[in-house]
Amino acid sequence: MTEFPGRIGKQLRERWNHELRPDITKAAWTPDEEVKLVAEHRRCGNSWADIARVPRPASCPPARVPCGAAGHLR
Repeated sequence: MTEFPGRIGKQLRERWNHELRPDITKAAWTPDEEVKLVAEHRRCGNSWADIARVPRPASCPPARVPCGAAGHLR
């Protein structure tokens, strides 16, 4: 395993899962995504992990990270 001085495994995992993963979208939110996010927020409340687990159709754009969705609504 490659070592990164000053970093622990959890920090590296979180950076990968929240920022570096190639399948996450960092582009501006589309109006369709905005509507779906607000609808899921109404249904699930502030449970961002549940919102992130909502199945997406194949035609949907790549994933957004849960903290990105939470930050977008704040």
